[in-house]
Formats: sequence, structure tokens, C-alpha cells
Amino acid sequence: MPRLFAFVCCLLLLPATPARAGDSWCPPPAPVVAALDMEATPTDEAYHQAMQQAMASAARLDWVDDPAAGNACGGYYLPPANPAPDRLLPAEQAELRLAADAIHQDAGGVLELAGNVELYQGRRRLRCDTLRLDRQRQHSELSGNIQLREPGLLLLSETAVLDGEQQQGLFTGARYLLHEQQAHGYSQRIELDGGEFNRLRLYDSSFSLCPPSRPHWSFSARELELDEESGRGVLRSAFFRLADVPVLYLPYLDFPIDDRRKTGFLWPAISGQDGGIDIAVPYYLNLAPHYDMTYTPRINSRHGYLHNLELRYKQRYSEWALGGSYIHDDRRVGDVATDDDS
Repeated sequence: MPRLFAFVCCLLLLPATPARAGDSWCPPPAPVVAALDMEATPTDEAYHQAMQQAMASAARLDWVDDPAAGNACGGYYLPPANPAPDRLLPAEQAELRLAADAIHQDAGGVLELAGNVELYQGRRRLRCDTLRLDRQRQHSELSGNIQLREPGLLLLSETAVLDGEQQQGLFTGARYLLHEQQAHGYSQRIELDGGEFNRLRLYDSSFSLCPPSRPHWSFSARELELDEESGRGVLRSAFFRLADVPVLYLPYLDFPIDDRRKTGFLWPAISGQDGGIDIAVPYYLNLAPHYDMTYTPRINSRHGYLHNLELRYKQRYSEWALGGSYIHDDRRVGDVATDDDS
């Protein structure tokens, strides 16, 4: 059965892209975009093939293993390319393009699409099995193999409801990826608010900065909130897990999701070497616009408790940093345990 295509001038309003961060543990070696022949006027088949490539990439959460990437994770996230000529435009300024195996419009103007539904609207791309779109109410209901992409965001779900008038969306049983934060996980329910605050709320969710194929650590939280307006993320009633073992309960954790400076804890650094565990929890103090300080308590199971302090100062024509580390009683020097040899 031939596929049916429709160019619709109405606006399917979806929430805005969630907050982004400038820093992450395993950034790509350089800005990368998936290779694709960008046509000035793509054919219907080019649109369809691009969506198929996006689906294949989504199956691995856009992760690419690359030992030569030059980072600790051995790879990077590679979003698939968008063939739309207006791919740089916000969705609100772009034409809506719909394609499906079957398209029906009732007397009230409600569109019902079934079978390989594909949507392109500027920077926004969406794929699902069925879509019911009420253009007058700006209300959409989606089901089956849902894939929503916007710059910096990938959402995979089975059911979703989108309200254009309220600039809100609800995804249930969803996997998510935030490319710039290098964060991914699963959530029973994701609420998106595309209004002035650009807020993303996740309930009964997991959160990790590890590669999807190697989830060494993660958080499982009753609630996770990412707010682009404030540049902060909040975990509530969360467990910190190593592999799948809960090791620490956190009733509340406030953390940055962009490069704005704020006094508080930074992401912990956790590693294992020579049979031991090394945990560092930095605390950042934003003392003034031109100087700051970071104190990092660090626990090493082979050596003991260490302290690290770094001071940074920046002037118009120069900048300097002063730092140092201190350990009161080292449990091991080289291969010798100090408890056995004073």
C-alpha cells in the first residue's frame, strides 16, 4: 500500500527542548552530526529513510562506541541528521509535514493517522504508530513506538498526550536521553512544560551519566526535575546505586544542569583501581564573580581520607589557580601498608 503524505499548515505544539548543560563527564571529542545527504528539497523517500535511521539510532540511545574518542567512556552520543530544509527553525516557525500509511479527517477537522506515522516540523521530529490530532484544540494523542526528537532531547514511549494550548506533554513508560548533559534513564511518567520555565519532571525514574551499554552507577528517584530557567536539577527521595546495588539514600539533591555558577555540591567522582574504591565529592563555593573555591573531601579505601582545596582568581589580563591536597595518615605507601610497617 503506498504511503500517504500531507503538508499541513497548522501548528502541532509540543513542549520546548529541556534544559541543557555545558559540562559532562564523557563529552564527544568534537561536535558531531550523523552523516546524511542533505537535499535542498528532500524526496518522500529521503524523509522516510532518515526516520528509519533515527529509529535504529534510538534503539541504542544514539550511543556510538569509539575507543579512539579520547574520553573515559570510550564513545559519544551521535544524534541522527534531520533532512528537512527548515531543520534549523524552531517548530513554531516551521511548516508541519505529516506522513502515514493511512490518513483520515472527520467532519470536525480531527486528523487520525495510522501506520508508520512520521512528523517533521523544523527542528522537531516525531514518529509513532497512531496519532490523533485535533487542530482546533491543539491536542494530540499518540501511541505505539513513539520517538520524539528535539535538539538535545530524545524521548521513547508507548503512549503520550500533548496539549498545545497549555504547552504541556505527558509521556508514560518512557526512556529518555539528554544529549548535552550526557544523561539518560527510564521514567514511569514524564511531564514536559514548554511554557516560560521549560521544565521537565520525571517520576519513578532512573538517571545516569554512564554509557547506556555500561551502567556502572545510577540514581533511582521518586522525582527528578530539570529546570532550564534556573539552570538546576533536583532529585527527591533518591537512591545512589553502584551497578544495581543501592549504596546511599539521598532525600534531596540539588545539582547544576548548565554552566551557571552556584554554591553547592558538584557531581561525585567514583572509580575503582588496584582493588580499591575511590570516592570524591566536590563542594563548590561561588565567592564572587572573579574568584571561587572548591573543597573536595575524598575517601580512598587503600589510602584513607584526603582533603583537596583549589582557589581560582581571574583578572582582566590574567588568571591563576592555587591548589593542594593533604592526607593525615596514609594507610599505604607504595606496596607497603603503614599499619604493618611504621
